[in-house]
Amino acid sequence: MRRILPARTLLWLLSLILVAPLATVECVYRYALARLPELPPSPTQGLTPSARQRVTWWRDLDSSTRHVQPIWSWTVVHGLLDFTLSRHACEDESLPEGFEHALDAASRWLNVLNARATVPLRELDRVALAIWLTRHWDEADWRVAAIESRWHASSVRRGVPVFLARSWTQLPVEDLALLMALGQLSWRVDPWCEREQLHAVRDALLWTLHDREGLDEPALATALRAPLFLTVRPIDWGTCGQPALTRVLESRVTTPLPE
Repeated sequence: MRRILPARTLLWLLSLILVAPLATVECVYRYALARLPELPPSPTQGLTPSARQRVTWWRDLDSSTRHVQPIWSWTVVHGLLDFTLSRHACEDESLPEGFEHALDAASRWLNVLNARATVPLRELDRVALAIWLTRHWDEADWRVAAIESRWHASSVRRGVPVFLARSWTQLPVEDLALLMALGQLSWRVDPWCEREQLHAVRDALLWTLHDREGLDEPALATALRAPLFLTVRPIDWGTCGQPALTRVLESRVTTPLPE
């Protein structure tokens, strides 16, 4: 005859089954986080009033809103269970909302740390830092992180040495709109050869900002009259009609950016 366990014992076993995975995830998270020599500061920390104005412009220019879900131990456990049990689970669908933005911000900070330290940081450290960011950054922080991400992608990875002499906190509204326009165009578009197309996208964004009451009439007129701020076309890009080589684009990824 089977012996039935007392209710208190069953309760303890159930608690252990539930708590053990949560505790394990939290311990791994804290261990990986402790490996980092320094955590990133808040992106909004120390922003000047003019920089905050640019954040407002960017918010009104960007139709998409970055929703980043805070990730806790139970979020991770639930996601793992959902990915494991679902037959048609996709990795991207199993990720918490906005986690890709957190991973992107974590990668950029780890690049800073890797330049200072001799001990290589692992993928687990990146994931742990991304989780920390979801818990400690607010909506304004993610908005600034979005600007940083677009600034890097537009000016470096696409091989366009535009704005490299200045930080985004110093850009006038027409250049901030140009930066977003670069991100909206295909990477195959050559900014120097397709100036009319780039100009049209920039001006459309400026009108959008005006319609959302981010620019008054005089400011809009001034911005629309401003020429495109593009540096001299690099010699190794050839001439219009000759697409830049992929190796040329990749070689510019290491271009140093201003602080």
